[in-house]
Amino acid sequence: MRMFHEYLPAQAAQFLHTIRWGADALGEVCSLDVKLEQQQVWLGRGRGEDRLVFSKDFNALRTKRTRARCRMLQVLNSLQYRRSVNNFGTMLRHGPLQRRPN
Repeated sequence: MRMFHEYLPAQAAQFLHTIRWGADALGEVCSLDVKLEQQQVWLGRGRGEDRLVFSKDFNALRTKRTRARCRMLQVLNSLQYRRSVNNFGTMLRHGPLQRRPN
């Protein structure tokens, strides 16, 4: 939001915490997805003991991703997040800019 700070209504700052909360939940799942994809490539290339190590890492990452995905869905389905998204959209559609770009 800092990038758009000059162009957003002053009241946009009240949504920063909820936006970060949602972004953190989404980012965690995305990061684990990328790691899992890389581990899958390594797992396919591994042999013997290497394959066993990659397999354990892969399973641990999959467990972490499942937990992170549950957390993400809780965040995105929460009343707080839904209200913030609705209120943020309303603010953008109807709220006058209270400051002008320099």
